[in-house]
Amino acid sequence: MPELPEVETVRNTLKNHILNKKIIKIDVYYNGIIEDDINYFKNCLINQTIEDIDRVGKFLIFKFDDIALVSHLRMEGKFYYAHLPNGDKNFGDLFINCDKHTHVIFTFSDNTLLMYNDTRKFGKMKLLPKDDYLNYPPLNKLGKEPFYLQPNEFYHKIHHSNKLIKNLLLDQSIIAGLGNIYCDEVLNLSMISPFKKGKDITLEEASKIVLGARKVLLKAIDLGGSTIRSYHSSNGVDGKFQNELRVYGHEDERCLNCGNYIVKTFINGRGTHFCPICQSKAIENNPKIIGLTGFMGSGKSTVSSYLKNKGYNVIDADEIVRNLYLKDNLGYKIILETFKDEDLTNDFGIDHLKLRDYVLKNNKVNVLNELVHPLVKNEIIKNINVGEIVFLDVPLLFEVHLDQLCDLTILVSVTKKKQLERLAIRNNMPIQDAKKLIANQMSRSEKYFLADIILDNNKDLQHLYNQIEQIIEAIIG
Repeated sequence: MPELPEVETVRNTLKNHILNKKIIKIDVYYNGIIEDDINYFKNCLINQTIEDIDRVGKFLIFKFDDIALVSHLRMEGKFYYAHLPNGDKNFGDLFINCDKHTHVIFTFSDNTLLMYNDTRKFGKMKLLPKDDYLNYPPLNKLGKEPFYLQPNEFYHKIHHSNKLIKNLLLDQSIIAGLGNIYCDEVLNLSMISPFKKGKDITLEEASKIVLGARKVLLKAIDLGGSTIRSYHSSNGVDGKFQNELRVYGHEDERCLNCGNYIVKTFINGRGTHFCPICQSKAIENNPKIIGLTGFMGSGKSTVSSYLKNKGYNVIDADEIVRNLYLKDNLGYKIILETFKDEDLTNDFGIDHLKLRDYVLKNNKVNVLNELVHPLVKNEIIKNINVGEIVFLDVPLLFEVHLDQLCDLTILVSVTKKKQLERLAIRNNMPIQDAKKLIANQMSRSEKYFLADIILDNNKDLQHLYNQIEQIIEAIIG
C-alpha cells in the first residue's frame, strides 16, 4: 500500500506536470472509485484549473478554483501523466497506458492527460469545499502526522489502551501517515516490541517512536518512498527506500543491529517483521514463575538443561509425561483404556515412539493432548514452591494455558527451515511427518504474540548461553 512517503512522491511528481492545467473532459470507467454522483463530479471539475496539490496523511488533495478533490490511493492506486500526439512535447515519448485497470481519465486543455489506474479498485475520490476540506470526513478524523505530533501528545493518546502498539500506530486517528511497512521500521528503530500494549509504553518510549517515525519518513521521502510489490508512483518513478528497510521483507535474514534473525508474524492479519532480540519485552516486577517453551525442534531442552546445571528449579513437563507413562501410572492406564485396540507398550510402560506414530497416522494428536495435558498441569501445580524462582519447561505452555501461572514467558525460536531439519533429525522422521506435528501446535504467530522474551537459537551454543545469562541477570536484578 502506498504510504505517506510514496504519496508525497506522487504529489511532488504530479506538481511538476499538471499545475495550472484546465480540465476539459473526464472519463469514468468504474463508478466505484467516485464517492459522489458521477454527473455532479464531472460538472464540478470540468473547466476547473488545478491550482495546487496538497497532502494530508495518505490523502492527496487536488485544489481547483473553488473546490478540492480528495483522493486516496488505497492498496494499489496510481496516477499517470500522459499526453496525446499533439500534447506535451517536453515530457518525452508518447505515454498512454489505458488498460482495463485505468478507471478515471482527466483530459486537460493542452491535450495532456491524468490517468488513475487501480488493479484492485479500492481507491476513492471525493469532492469537498476547497477552503474547508479539513473539517469534513475522512480528513477530520485523522490524527497529526509525526512531524507535528509531540511525544507527550502521543503518549496521552495511547497510555490507557490495551491495544498493541503496532495496531495503535496503524490507527490513522492516533497518528497519521504510518502504514504497515513503516510501522515495522519505526518500532525496530525504537527497539520496541510490536506486541507491547499502549498502556505499557513509557513516555520515553513514546518519544522514541515519534522521533523514529519522523526520521524514517523523512528519509523515505528523500529517497522517493518504497517500491514494494506492484506500487509505483506516477509515471513509474521508483523510490529507493526499499533498499534501506531494516526488517520489513527480511524474514529469516540477519538483524543489522544484533545479528540475530528477523522473524515475521501476523498481528490482526497484518504481516509484522521484527527482531525478537532487539525488540523483546522488558523484564519487570521480579518474576518468580517463568514459563519456558519453544517451537518443536527449537532447542528448548538445551535451554532447560543449562538452567538445571546452573542449579535452578526446573519443572520439566516432558519428565512428568515420562513418569505418567510408566507401567501402572495414571497416564499409562488412561492411554491403554482410550487406545485399547493398539499395542502401545514396552517392558516399562507406554512406548513413546509407538504412541507418536499411532496418533500421527490416525490424526489423534488432539485426542492424546486432551488426555495428557490435564494430568501434566496438575503435577506442575503440585511442584511449584511459593517464593522461589522456578522455570516451567512446558513444550505446549500456551496451548494448555499454563502461561497463566507465569510471571514471565520465554520462547526459544528458530527459523522454520531449521525447525523442520532439526525435528526430522531428532525424531528420525520424514519431513512430512515433522510438518504434521508442527501443524497440530499453535502457530508461530500466536506464540510470538504471547511470549514475553524470545531466545534466538539459530547460531551456536555459546550465543544461546549468553542470552540465557542476560535473562537471568535481568530476572535476579
